[in-house]
Amino acid sequence: YDLYSVFDVSQPDEIDFDLDNGSPAAGALRTKCTTVLRAAQRAAGNAWIEGRTYLYGLCDDTFYDQFIAHAEYRAWQLNHPPAANLAAPTAFREFDFAGIRFRNYRGTDEATPAGKEVKVASGKCKFFPVDAAPDLWQAILTPGEFFGTINLPGQAMYPIVVPDRDRDAFVNVELYSYPLFINTRPRCLQRARNT
Repeated sequence: YDLYSVFDVSQPDEIDFDLDNGSPAAGALRTKCTTVLRAAQRAAGNAWIEGRTYLYGLCDDTFYDQFIAHAEYRAWQLNHPPAANLAAPTAFREFDFAGIRFRNYRGTDEATPAGKEVKVASGKCKFFPVDAAPDLWQAILTPGEFFGTINLPGQAMYPIVVPDRDRDAFVNVELYSYPLFINTRPRCLQRARNT
């Protein structure tokens, strides 16, 4: 399902961070971050808990590399106590800037059973709130994939003990869960591109 259709709202436009601009205006990067942060906070409404909730951005390699190479970010890092971060390896790490935690998202290298890779598209960043009020993210529990769970309400966990039928010497203990996480205010999910 398309959450925006289900909740009858429009998906927010991508915000152009203009990361490949050779001579950006002073404060341009912080302004873009503030734009994303404000939009997410407004859309989250009272689910955004001041002092606890923060915005998390999953970036692809291109967006992340251009962000950490941006003149404004580098100047901020040099004047920030842990300036040694500029010399540290940066692949698949995270950092905080202008109220947002950015992460170079690795994703998957192979396709899922549905035939798609799990990743952020090239030159993009996807933002979502973390530590918000419980009603912002809901977990829907679906029934297990076993005959004994058909037409029953979903449970948080399905423990199964599989005995050794040949020697009766051991058991394998397996634990299954089938949650579906839904954002009840999808307009707080923001998107950005590098240019």
